[in-house]
Amino acid sequence: MATANKQLLLKVVERIVGRTVEEEVDLGYETLPDTAGYKSSVVVMCLGNIDFAGPPCRTIEAAEDAAARKALGAFASAGALAQGPAKQLRLPQQPQVPPPPMMKTPTAKAPPGGRPLQTQWPPAPMHAISFAVKEEIQLLCHEAPLVKKLKTGNQIPHQQFFQQPTSVAEAASQIANAKGNLNQLISKLLGRSLDKADVEFTANELQGGNEFDCDARLVV
Repeated sequence: MATANKQLLLKVVERIVGRTVEEEVDLGYETLPDTAGYKSSVVVMCLGNIDFAGPPCRTIEAAEDAAARKALGAFASAGALAQGPAKQLRLPQQPQVPPPPMMKTPTAKAPPGGRPLQTQWPPAPMHAISFAVKEEIQLLCHEAPLVKKLKTGNQIPHQQFFQQPTSVAEAASQIANAKGNLNQLISKLLGRSLDKADVEFTANELQGGNEFDCDARLVV
């Protein structure tokens, strides 16, 4: 992924989480082979390093930042981003204030190749973390840090938050609990219930055969 695209993504993510993103801690960049013969750039965001106890994630509105929208438009026109309705990423706040009527257009139609949406939002910087054809931008969510109030930027060793299972049954139980916790938090972030198509879970046995790792990839 080009440096300019990385910087644009960082700015968008910073607006979402309400704080400066530490690139070396929060985000990672990988290039993965693709079955179609080309390589896909993947932006990995470790949600476990975001302090959800701090400033709440802020809603991105189309009218907030004209400069960002202009830059994003050029980014999308270059073919890097998939087209489609932008999704709102936020943590529910009390009391919840609905968006202005002009910003919310109910629709009964499903987006091409997608699920029916009750609300279609106008184009906004959230497109920068939309699923793209050649530039796959994915969130890598480690299950346990998501339900802990971690200090911003801290990286916690794997063994400190995921108990080493002593049997396959115990490992399966831990993974099932992790999935439930992850689902709840991601549902809050998206402002809607998760579908099975939203999250892919993988459980891997680490080297040595005594530790298990449970990850989930969320494509928004």
